[in-house]
Amino acid sequence: NLYGFVGNDGITRLDKLGLTMIRKPTQYLNRQDIFDTEDGAGARTKYSPYPWSTGDTDYATKTKGNQCCAKIKSAELIKFRVTTILPSDWGQPIRQSDGLYDALTHEGYRNVVAHEMRRLQSLKDADEAFLRPAEGRGKKVTRCGWVCRDTMEAAKFALYIYELQVQEAAKDQFTEWVEEQQDLIKAENDHWVTTTTSARFLESGKMVTNDVILFWRPEQIHKWVKPVDKINIDCPPP
Repeated sequence: NLYGFVGNDGITRLDKLGLTMIRKPTQYLNRQDIFDTEDGAGARTKYSPYPWSTGDTDYATKTKGNQCCAKIKSAELIKFRVTTILPSDWGQPIRQSDGLYDALTHEGYRNVVAHEMRRLQSLKDADEAFLRPAEGRGKKVTRCGWVCRDTMEAAKFALYIYELQVQEAAKDQFTEWVEEQQDLIKAENDHWVTTTTSARFLESGKMVTNDVILFWRPEQIHKWVKPVDKINIDCPPP
């Protein structure tokens, strides 16, 4: 279900359970403005090129004999921003850089939306696989349990180094996997099913008649296997 994570409303709803993805409201612009400002794109999903950590780490502490012990209760959160730009005038022909005109059919518009939702879903999959286990109360960042040292500062520092390594590895995996999937999803735009028709429409305040290329659907849709975290960071000695 392509829209299941947003309650089957892929445009206006947010992932309510998302701790990591900062989803900005969808922007709606006319197609010509999107084409002119987004390098000839018909729509766009933008995201932070590299996630960042924020907040504080919460430690549980205790003493054990003459040693001070700590464990991570909740680590820093890892955030990234996402925004989607969709056309507001899908049926209006626009002039391309080669002077030809094109427009989206109703089916074509639905496929543009679905294309951007695939971009969002790949980000969500990467978030769940790589970032969430490494943030907050995630299983990867809290798995080490108690670490004891001569001082509490030393115990916390050992856990801090572990948390830092886990989160940096998670961010690197997230970025590498997302970039690969986004490129493969982008390739869907290389080949669309199109037809050409003669149409009369308004351009710059005047009625004109021209051939218009109608876009219906991409010939191929990229399907990915959900990502798997393959990096294991050793816990500090207890």
